[in-house]
Amino acid sequence: MASGRYVVPLKHRSNAKGQGGKVGNLRELQALGLRVPETVVVQAAAHAAYVTGGPEAVASVQSELARLLDPDAAYAVRSSAAAEDGHEHSFAGQFTTRLNMRGLEA
Repeated sequence: MASGRYVVPLKHRSNAKGQGGKVGNLRELQALGLRVPETVVVQAAAHAAYVTGGPEAVASVQSELARLLDPDAAYAVRSSAAAEDGHEHSFAGQFTTRLNMRGLEA
């Protein structure tokens, strides 16, 4: 699975600062030898690009996802934030998770 500008596989460790605590925790579980489902991460840089460039950033994320995801597979999609859970704050349950999502439009 190749890495993109905004979307990277969990096992790809570039720009870990822009990926949030959940990604770090999943990587720690992998390092311990535990099984973690195949995961892709839309990095915080995608949101920054959307704020400044709008539709071009969305098109780029969609293109990268199209290269990484199997269109026939079902995925869990989780809305999150880089600062979601930290030493000072916990936002558990505040973001949305959608199960059995199929295709890029979903």
